[in-house]
Amino acid sequence: MNDSKKKNELNSQEIIEKLNSLESRMSRIEAKLKYFSPRGVYEREGSDEDDDFKLKKPESSAIESNLVEYGLSWLSTIVFIFGIIFLMSYIRNIGYPVMATITGYLAALAIFLFTYLFRNSFSHIVTFLNTSGLLLLYIVTLRLHYFSPQPIIPDTGIALILLSVTLGAQTWYAIKRRSEFLAFLSILLILISGIINDSTYIILSSVAVAAALSLWYFVRFNWWRQLIVTIFLVYITHMIWILGNPFMGHTMKFVTSHQYNIIFLFIYGLIFSSTILVSKKDKISENVLGFISILNAINFSVLILLIIFLFYKENYTGIFASIALLCLIFSIYLKYKSEQSFAPAFYACFGFMAMSVSIYGFSGLPDTYYWLALESLIVVSMALWFRSKLIVVVNTLLYIIILLIYLISSPSVDGINFAFAIIALLTARILNWKKDRLTLKTEIYRNIYLIVAFFIVLYGLNHAIPTQYVTLSWTGVAILYLLLSVLLKNIKYRWMSFMTLVFTGGHLLFVDMAKMDMGYKVIAFLFFAAITIGLTLYYTNWIKKKSSPGK
Repeated sequence: MNDSKKKNELNSQEIIEKLNSLESRMSRIEAKLKYFSPRGVYEREGSDEDDDFKLKKPESSAIESNLVEYGLSWLSTIVFIFGIIFLMSYIRNIGYPVMATITGYLAALAIFLFTYLFRNSFSHIVTFLNTSGLLLLYIVTLRLHYFSPQPIIPDTGIALILLSVTLGAQTWYAIKRRSEFLAFLSILLILISGIINDSTYIILSSVAVAAALSLWYFVRFNWWRQLIVTIFLVYITHMIWILGNPFMGHTMKFVTSHQYNIIFLFIYGLIFSSTILVSKKDKISENVLGFISILNAINFSVLILLIIFLFYKENYTGIFASIALLCLIFSIYLKYKSEQSFAPAFYACFGFMAMSVSIYGFSGLPDTYYWLALESLIVVSMALWFRSKLIVVVNTLLYIIILLIYLISSPSVDGINFAFAIIALLTARILNWKKDRLTLKTEIYRNIYLIVAFFIVLYGLNHAIPTQYVTLSWTGVAILYLLLSVLLKNIKYRWMSFMTLVFTGGHLLFVDMAKMDMGYKVIAFLFFAAITIGLTLYYTNWIKKKSSPGK
């Protein structure tokens, strides 16, 4: 019995020793491994009960490894490409142009063969080498015709075909590798090829192809970053053509003939606008799509204004009418086919701005202001249809800007003054009537229209009515506002009535006293006094009824 008990104690002691040994080994392993995180290396500090972690910098060995693996890989491939180019130039300069070309193709072939044979052993450098091989292949093919005093292939058509094949290989490899960087590189080379060719329609066609290819990458792989950069490059390349393509040694100046380049500009705009339709809603955010739309619109607007300034100063009305029609149709289509709220409103606003320019070109000043005031009311109606606060905001800003331009730059026209006033009052009433449809949580936009209407009514009457009757007309407007406040049960019209009386009293004291005959003064003062006394009695009675209990 004692032997059995003693044996059990020995077994327990062995188990404890093994557990202690195992714990010691695990502690040593943890000390070596530490704690790794994407942000760096974390190490536990303090006692076992301490849960705080301290951020440590990645070890220098990891930085060194990344630098060697990626930095030196890029550097070595770039140096290799330049070395081959210099070798080709040397061979060409000593009188062997064909041998120089063969050397370049053999070097590219050697790169592709090396990457194929060692694709599993040096996977980290394969992409760099393949990229350098494709670039080298492009450069060698380019030198067959371009940048050579005695080109091996003098025919431009054949050179373009060979160059297109090379660019096709670059595109194929980008798709195969599913690399957004290589995809963008293929687009960049297409644009560069167009510029190098230095022919109007080849340049602009290359730009259109680059835009379409970028859209395809976006649709197929959701590569939106390359699309954003491509939008810049596409319009910049078109600008380079407008400036006479100075990169090919020409003097920088605007081209003298339009050569129908505006057609290509419309093609770019339509291609990039279609991103709203073809994007995958679950993978591309609405903010990204909105940014793409704004970027496209800004670049398109800058170029279309420049082109019109250069070539279409006398007949731009139809161009802006076409833009307005396309944008409005597209916005209506998006309203029914897209779940987004920003894009339909944005294209509607852009279309109405183009329509404003077209109206100006069609009717001229000052008649344009009639139509622009009416357009403002149409825009508000469309905002209600679209349930868009954005359209209301943009329309309010444009309405105020147009009104200020009219007041500052044009002589007063009675019909235009009252048109702006009536439109402001109607718009304010519509916004109040359908504010739930727009989910407007603030009265600021309606107040803006009422304030504008208040001042433009006084301004219009001051110019339309003979001086001796201005005070009477303003007093009549105050009565009209009071009636509206009663009918509509709206306090804002009572405030407008009160403020109109204040302005009327000021006009009576500081203007009529100095200019009017005594007879008109008597009539104006007595009429104004009678109205103000009557309104005072009305307000007093109304306040008493409102404050009385049970009323």
